[in-house]
Amino acid sequence: MHKYLLSCCVLLASVLVLNAQDKNVWTSTWKVFRKNYTYDQKPLMNAKLGSDYVNDVVVDNLGTPWIAAGGKLMQYTDGKMAVLRLPFTSKAYVTALACDSKNNVWVGSTHGLAVYDGKEWKSMPAGTKEQPIGYIKEIVIDKNDRVWVCGWNAAVINAVGAGLSVYDGNVWTNYNKRDGELPRKFVEDLVLDKEGNIWVSMGFNDNGVGKFDGKTWTVYTSKNSPLPSNIVRDIVVDKVGNILMGTPEGIVKFDGENWEITELKDFFKNKFLDFFAKSVEFDILCMALDENDVLWIGTRGKGVYRVIGNSKTILTKDNSPLTSNYVRDIHIDVNGNKWFITGFNGENWKDAFSIEDKVPVAERYQGIVKYEETNYYKYSNWQVYNKYTTAVIDARSFDLTQDAEGNIWAATYSGLLKIDKPAENWDLFKAKGGLFSNTIGSVCLDKDGGIWSGSEAGGLRKLEGEELMAYDKNNSKFEYKAVLDIVAHPDGGIWTSNYKSVVHFDGKNVKEYGKKEGVITGGAAYSLLVDSKGNLWVGSLRGVSKYDGKTWTTFNKKEHGLLSNQIQCLTEDKDGNIWAGAQKGLHKYDGKTWTAFKKAPSSVAALSVTAVVTDHNNHIWVGTYNQGLFKYDGSNWEHFNGDNSGMYPKQVNDLMVTPNKELWITTSKSSLSTPSTAVMPNPESEEYKINSEITKKITKFEPSGAIIRHQID
Repeated sequence: MHKYLLSCCVLLASVLVLNAQDKNVWTSTWKVFRKNYTYDQKPLMNAKLGSDYVNDVVVDNLGTPWIAAGGKLMQYTDGKMAVLRLPFTSKAYVTALACDSKNNVWVGSTHGLAVYDGKEWKSMPAGTKEQPIGYIKEIVIDKNDRVWVCGWNAAVINAVGAGLSVYDGNVWTNYNKRDGELPRKFVEDLVLDKEGNIWVSMGFNDNGVGKFDGKTWTVYTSKNSPLPSNIVRDIVVDKVGNILMGTPEGIVKFDGENWEITELKDFFKNKFLDFFAKSVEFDILCMALDENDVLWIGTRGKGVYRVIGNSKTILTKDNSPLTSNYVRDIHIDVNGNKWFITGFNGENWKDAFSIEDKVPVAERYQGIVKYEETNYYKYSNWQVYNKYTTAVIDARSFDLTQDAEGNIWAATYSGLLKIDKPAENWDLFKAKGGLFSNTIGSVCLDKDGGIWSGSEAGGLRKLEGEELMAYDKNNSKFEYKAVLDIVAHPDGGIWTSNYKSVVHFDGKNVKEYGKKEGVITGGAAYSLLVDSKGNLWVGSLRGVSKYDGKTWTTFNKKEHGLLSNQIQCLTEDKDGNIWAGAQKGLHKYDGKTWTAFKKAPSSVAALSVTAVVTDHNNHIWVGTYNQGLFKYDGSNWEHFNGDNSGMYPKQVNDLMVTPNKELWITTSKSSLSTPSTAVMPNPESEEYKINSEITKKITKFEPSGAIIRHQID
């Protein structure tokens, strides 16, 4: 149940930025590479790219980034940017990069191909004498270290498509329309599937996609297949071997026999993104699949879309350090980091030859951004739900309950959240009314399955259809504006608490218990519990009070040995013991005696305990305000944080164990450390402006809260 003043949470909860030096496995970092600087936790003016026009990026097997920027080849190591001399003519412009299994870096340019083994360069003329590829458009290396390239055999002005060539370590083999093998001479995108087939998109005149199995070419177009458009911007292959194609009409999945098309507007079919479906049209420029089959989509002017099942995340330059909403290429390196090449200059064949480009000048050539994503997959029995893994914009949350169908209901900053049983669909119910009506602090189900919610500023509400209907003096006898906690009464009604009393409400009638009846809250009744015998327990600023239906009994620090009178959470274990978490420490009541856990870990014994619950093993789970989550098995304590679990948030608000042995956790503050912002001698200096601007974006982007699901053994 809800533990403490919501206003305290609002004031104290902060959005913290992630530091690259932090060892926490749940942290994520951004790096920005631009013409005049690199931002790597702080601006590095001596590590500048020299140009914002980036053609390609590759990270070698040792984790070293190689960047084709401004026609040059750059290597970034230890905070320094080095320019490498190439074995090309001075007029050569670097266009494509790749790395093979031996850590050789292959470099394509407007004047040929070369390979670097870490010590020496070797020129490697691509293609055959009869059909050379002088302008390298793309390089792909297969599992046998064969090098596949496509491009042109002349300068842009007189460009002639050179088709596709492969180098097996000894000789080059060409596939070209002139030879009757390749359907089209302009090849735009290359990808290898699980069976070693190579897939290409046919550029310039937009002629669909081609598949080559080593002997035969098969071409798919909108005329001979369900492909909705012959414009195929990018092709990727998922874990099971499905081919995904990005087109202006949507994402096409092909399993070798069946075609499945997801229209772009379908990405917005949920309650959180409906407004995008009506107002946003975007064109796919690129796609990438990470090791977890999460789909990343770069768009023309609409940022990056991250798709996990039904969950979508939108990254733009407004909510992240992306330098442009035009993302024309996404590279995922060997460590799973995402590299976004931003800005747009015309990356397909038609754009390359067009005289006009409608892209705003300010959005062209914006460098490259690296995103080292939070590791949501390291611990399989911990599932983190936040604004990146769900469609929920704000996952800061407080109270939890579960209905008869297994759906989870959470009280959040943004309203009442319903999570379906498989946690695939998320519905948010909002209240009509004042500014703070949707900041909900507590939720419960009554005896008949009705959903009730309480808010410190918005009062009492019940879910009626799609709306949270308010109970106040206008329609009932319930006139209390503040509801700090709410639990079901065995008679079908509910108990609520506020700053001075406890109230029973059956939907019509109100019965208040305050100082006159023997309830002394001291200013707030934080937590309510109805035990297995029907007794009501109240945690307040004056200790723990028990109501057996006739008499109120209060337990406090002075008379009963509590470590603190500020009781923030209550639960009952399988043996009928009552556990109380306080502003300082944890307590157990066996019906006769209160035991304070003075020998518990210091973060439990001395700091604020905000949530407590018991599981099927009768183990006690303890949430704290500033140190995350603990488990007590009756003898030993175990601490869970971002270094050993999914518990990267450190402020736990509520805990709930479901019948299928799942522990659900609500949080509202991260344990991730803030970066050190350098104080410049001149606040108006360019370095200061860069540091402030990017730090602000990172701060806005990082999650401050999450709902976490843990499968208990």
